[in-house]
Amino acid sequence: MGSSAAPSGTPTCSSATASCSTRRAGPRPRAPRSTSTSSRAAAAAAAAEAARETEEMYERICERLDRLLALPPPLGSGASSEEARADYAEGHETLKLVHELAACVHQGRADLVPPEEEEAFAAASARLVPRAAAALRLSFTAAAPKLEEERGGPSGEEGGLGGSLGGGGLDFRLFSKAAAALLALARLPAVARVAFAEPGPLGRLLEAVALGLADPRLHDRAGPYAHHREKALAAMNKLALEAALGAPRGAALAALLDLLLLCVPAPGYPRVPADDAGRPAAKFSEMACQVLTRLFLKVLKREMAADPGPPFADLDMHQVVGALHAFFERHPPARAPAGAEGKPFLAARNLLWNLGQVLGPEGLAAELDACGVPPGAELRALAREHRAEKQKENVAPPPSSSYASQGQGQEGGPTSPKPAAKKAAAGLTEAHRAELARIVSGISRPENTAAAVEELHRFRRRHPGADVEAEFGGLTATFRKFLARQLDQLEARDRAQEQGLGGGGGGGDAAYGPEGVGAAAAEAEASGSVTDRLRYLKERLRYAPGGVDPSTASEAAPPPPPPSAPASAGNTSGSSGSGSASGFPFLAASAACLL
Repeated sequence: MGSSAAPSGTPTCSSATASCSTRRAGPRPRAPRSTSTSSRAAAAAAAAEAARETEEMYERICERLDRLLALPPPLGSGASSEEARADYAEGHETLKLVHELAACVHQGRADLVPPEEEEAFAAASARLVPRAAAALRLSFTAAAPKLEEERGGPSGEEGGLGGSLGGGGLDFRLFSKAAAALLALARLPAVARVAFAEPGPLGRLLEAVALGLADPRLHDRAGPYAHHREKALAAMNKLALEAALGAPRGAALAALLDLLLLCVPAPGYPRVPADDAGRPAAKFSEMACQVLTRLFLKVLKREMAADPGPPFADLDMHQVVGALHAFFERHPPARAPAGAEGKPFLAARNLLWNLGQVLGPEGLAAELDACGVPPGAELRALAREHRAEKQKENVAPPPSSSYASQGQGQEGGPTSPKPAAKKAAAGLTEAHRAELARIVSGISRPENTAAAVEELHRFRRRHPGADVEAEFGGLTATFRKFLARQLDQLEARDRAQEQGLGGGGGGGDAAYGPEGVGAAAAEAEASGSVTDRLRYLKERLRYAPGGVDPSTASEAAPPPPPPSAPASAGNTSGSSGSGSASGFPFLAASAACLL
C-alpha cells in the first residue's frame, strides 16, 4: 500500500525556507523551476513504482487462486500432499484479502487503499471476479464426500448435482470465503462497470450461483449440510441480486439470456450435466432454470422502471439483440416446449415485447438492422409478429375488465364489453381527479405499488360509471398496460369471491378441498382461463401438504406477467424430487425478492 514517507525529491520545510532567503538576497529565476521539475519527476517515479508493486500484488493473488482452483478434491485436511494443503490455505487467505480490499474501498478507507490504488483494484477485478466465482463453484465439490451420490460424480438426471467438477462434498469454509469476496466486489459500482462490462464474466458468476441454489443437498433439512444450508442459500440469493442488478443492464440481460439458452433441452434429449457439452441438451436443472428466469425478469423490471430517462436508453443494444438472436436461432419459437421448460422462451419474448413497446415497431426494426440481424432470422419473424399485434391493438375495441379479454387463453378473441362499460362514462369531479392522481403517484413508488394498485381498484369500484382509464393519458403505454392488467386481476379476484370461489359462501372452499383438486384442474384446463388457472394454483398451495407438484403446475401455469407487474401465482414455491415445498426455502421466505 501507500507509504507515509516523503519521496526523496520532495523539498522539506528547511529547504523551502532557505530558498526564500536566497530569493530575498539575490533571486535566481531558474532555480525554483529546476526544483519543481525534480519534484515532479521524483513523484512520477514513486507513483510508477507503487503501480508496479500493486500490479505484482494482483498477479500474485491470481497465481494463488489459480493454484487453488487446480487442486484435485478433496481439499483442506484431506488433501493428498503437504504442498496441496499449503496451496489450499494460501487460497483461503487470498480470498480473505480480496474481501478486505473490497471492504476498504467500499468504506472509503483512503488510509488503507489510496485513490490511485482504488483504480488499480477496479481494473484488477476483471481478473479477480471469474476466479472467485470458480472458487465458489469449487466449494460444492471440494470436501471429502459425505453422501453416496457425491462419490460417483454429478448425476445425469434432472435434479442431480448438476456440477461440472466431479464428485465431492460441500466445503463451507471455502464457500464462505468466496461468497464474501464476491459480495464485497459486486457492491462496488466501479467493479461492476469493469468486471461485468461484458456478459461472459457475469454469466459465469450467475451460473455458479444458480447451480448452487438448485443443489439438492442444500434443501435437505436432515442431511449432513443442514447446519449451514440457510446461510448459504441466503448468501447466494443476495449475491445473485447484487451482481445482476448492479451490473450494466445490457450485460446483465445478455448474460442471463445466454444462460436461459442453456435451460431449454433440444427435442428428444434429456437434461444432462454441465460437463457433457457434446449433446444439444439443457445444462441446468429445472430448479436452476427457475432461478435464472426469475432473476432475468427482476432485471428487466428494474430496467422498465429506469429513472431518469426512458427504458433501454443506456443499454448496449448490440449485447441484448445479439443474445436474443442467438437464443431464438438455437431454439425457434415454433419448437418451444410446454410447461416449465417453456419459461425461458416466455422470458425472452417478454424482453422483445418490451423493446417493441418502448422503441415502437420501426425503432425495433432499426435496432435489428444496426445490430446486423439477418433478414431471415427468427428474431425478425418475431418482430414482425409484434408489429402485427400492435396494429391489431390500435384498431381493436376497448377491452373489458376480463383478463381473458386480452386474448390470453380465449379462442373466441376479445370478449364483449360488460353492459356497465357500454354506458356513457360519467365524468370525475376535481376532487376525484386529485384523489386519482395521488393514487397513481403512489403506484410509481416500488415499495408502495401493491397497496396503491389495490386502492386504485377500490376507487374504480366506487365509481363504476367513470372512465378511470381515460385519466391515465399522461402515462406511458407500458405503464398503462401494467395498470390494466393489475386491475383486471383484482376484478377477477373479486368476481371469484362473489361467486363463492375465494373462501366465501356457496361452498367455494369445499370445491377445492383435497378431493376436489383434480376436478378444479380439469375445469381450469378446459376453460383455458388464466384466472381459473391462477386460482387453481393458489388452491393447490393452500391444500396440498407438499406444495405444488411442478409436473402438474407447469401445465396450468400462466405465462410470466409483464416485467413491470409483480409476480402473481407464478411465484409458486418449487419442490424437490419429493414434492416438498419446504425443501426450497429460498423460493419462499429467504429470497422472496428474487424468486
